[in-house]
Amino acid sequence: MSILAVRFDASNLRCRHSPCCRWCGKLPLRSSSSSRATGAMSDGSVTVAHCVEGLPVGAFLWEVLLCAFLASFLLGALCEPSPFALGLVSTEWLQTEQSIQAISASLALGNFLSVLVAGWMADRYGRLSVIRSSIFMTLCCGMVVQSATTLGQALASRLLLGLASGALVAVLMTLVAELLPSKRRGFYLTVWCCGKPAGSLFAILVSCLGPGMGWSTFSSLMLVPAMVLYILARVDMLPESPRHLYLVGRRHEGYNILLDMYEKELLPLPWAPDSIAVTTAPSKSATAGSKAIASSFRSVAWSNAALTAWLCIAVFFVSAADQCMKTWAPAGPSMKEAVLMGGTSLSLLGYDPLRMEQNDHRFVLVLAQGYMMELIGIVLCAFLSSWISRKQMVQYSLLSAAVFSVAALALEQRGWLLLSGPLVGMQLVAQAAALNFLQVFACEKFPTSCRATTVALVVCSGQLARFCMPAVAGLLVRRVSDSTAIFSFSCMYLVGLLVSFQLPLPSGREKPLHDVEEERGPKEALAKGARKHPVTYQTV
Repeated sequence: MSILAVRFDASNLRCRHSPCCRWCGKLPLRSSSSSRATGAMSDGSVTVAHCVEGLPVGAFLWEVLLCAFLASFLLGALCEPSPFALGLVSTEWLQTEQSIQAISASLALGNFLSVLVAGWMADRYGRLSVIRSSIFMTLCCGMVVQSATTLGQALASRLLLGLASGALVAVLMTLVAELLPSKRRGFYLTVWCCGKPAGSLFAILVSCLGPGMGWSTFSSLMLVPAMVLYILARVDMLPESPRHLYLVGRRHEGYNILLDMYEKELLPLPWAPDSIAVTTAPSKSATAGSKAIASSFRSVAWSNAALTAWLCIAVFFVSAADQCMKTWAPAGPSMKEAVLMGGTSLSLLGYDPLRMEQNDHRFVLVLAQGYMMELIGIVLCAFLSSWISRKQMVQYSLLSAAVFSVAALALEQRGWLLLSGPLVGMQLVAQAAALNFLQVFACEKFPTSCRATTVALVVCSGQLARFCMPAVAGLLVRRVSDSTAIFSFSCMYLVGLLVSFQLPLPSGREKPLHDVEEERGPKEALAKGARKHPVTYQTV
């Protein structure tokens, strides 16, 4: 049967596509009352997951990836370069190491306090509403930041900015994962993350190319990506997750979003509103959708509590190593000689902006080298994820990060600074790949009913490490030698590697997302068979 035959109802010649259909111009069929009921499910074999994951790659996918890239770019410009670029901004109250550390810590504290609340709100009220509110509040708080004239005002405004942008950190990965097709999901979930080093590089270049730039001007330029992203979100280039809408009973809104997704690909949606279900398993009772979601969340929380704990511990140690290496990697003999090594050593430039009076442009060149290598490396890791399993991507990346950091330290001890810079750049790539695929694993492991909350909890553990570990590492640096401290930071990658062995990381490359917790029993084999032969647009 052809697609158009599926799309039309022969009894009344009404089109099932959308109002003002470009194929027939007929009015759409109204969905039955059962399909509009909260939590209703069809007994057919087509689910909302089939509709999303079967969508061909085209304009819709690249629009989502563009919005995700801009959001990652914004987060990189706001969060990552805080201890780097801020030291070059010309202000009277931002000239000491303590003030720069406080400015950076205030933003990290705001992110830590808001990510978990944002994940819970995304599971309850929707992903897009949380993201749009986060972007709008980031713009508003950014305007408050640029009007700060004292250190106290800057600390308070940066804390508000962290509270606003934390929701974007927590929910972005979840929304993008639920809008992507299953084929090559690892590539698409990774390639847009190159926006973070690009945003960091943008902030550094803006600060360096404009010597004497004021605080207000610098803060205004950092808000340009947020303005563009907010406009794109308002014109519906970043839609709500239809998986979440179907799960909470808002089937009519979810079906309209599916229509828009297929319309952007110039394809008709070959399934009627009442034939698309949340899951292929029929509902056991007429329980309301909100109660079903709460019950599913409780069962998942109890059954996967240990898994979530191990995942949070792994992300904590990797994030702690990341932040400590970026802050204290220069604490070797080269620091005493005022020579920086590697991309991460630019934190010293942020802590001592007076070094720029030497007119030594090696600082900026080394910084550009580190972030450019990280940007290119993330894209390469995205391509490798199409051939390498999730387990290998996480564990090999953690091992590589530890090896590269120790090798860079050894070369720096011998005075081979030109060779240590690329190694530190590769270390940045490895740790970014490990953190990204740990979040990808969380998205693929947990169902839609609690995915945003779980991913936010994982991100919260990473934000906790970024907030508290630099101060703890500072105490270690003062008590032991510089080389011993840096070697200790590198060992945290190995701790994260050991913890990753406790995680059931999949040996395959791709794993379909599931919207409700999978039942264990005789139906499990049928579910696995359905996953092997999914219903896609091409099969219809």
